[in-house]
Amino acid sequence: MNNLHIDGYAFLRKWLFPYPPLLVRDIREGMTAGKQEFTVRDTCGLAKRVLQMFPTHRYGGAVFRLTPATCQMMDPHCEFELTSRLAVTPDDKIPLTMLVALDDYVAVDLWPGSHRDIRKTRQEDMPRIEEYQARLFLYEGDAIVMRGDLVHGGVRGNNHKQCVLMIYIDHPDFPRDRLDSFVLYREPNGDMRAAMMQNKPMLRN
Repeated sequence: MNNLHIDGYAFLRKWLFPYPPLLVRDIREGMTAGKQEFTVRDTCGLAKRVLQMFPTHRYGGAVFRLTPATCQMMDPHCEFELTSRLAVTPDDKIPLTMLVALDDYVAVDLWPGSHRDIRKTRQEDMPRIEEYQARLFLYEGDAIVMRGDLVHGGVRGNNHKQCVLMIYIDHPDFPRDRLDSFVLYREPNGDMRAAMMQNKPMLRN
């Protein structure tokens, strides 16, 4: 976990494997109901496991997501608001997100160290974010813990679908609104910008 605040993420091998039977039951019930995204009840001690790792934070719930392989991957984005508040948030109080792979060979795009660039007050001073991209491949039960201000992309499975568990790890002093994500895009002149997901302009290659 030492590189969590250096690179912005930490990799946890087989953090949730084998799966707790109650988690398997909840996911099976949701998928049987035809849902592609739904809240997972904390019936298997997820909150306890998370808080053992981050005792100063609080458990913000977990969401199961099933994404077809035909779905477009999400653009580079982060999940903590890009305002002046971010610049004064201590590292030990930053909201976190844990992504757990429930399939083999789930690809996750990350921009290591991008949280340091986002903390700059002038978004136009951000360097070319493509230069920092890395792709990690997760296997069943593997997990990534990410800072809320780390830029990352959508996840995709190797076959016809990808199944992941998103666990939110909040901090009482710096709450975040999980309804908002902040997507990065490039303007015609080459400058990088950031906007709330629902307000993003059409992205240009």
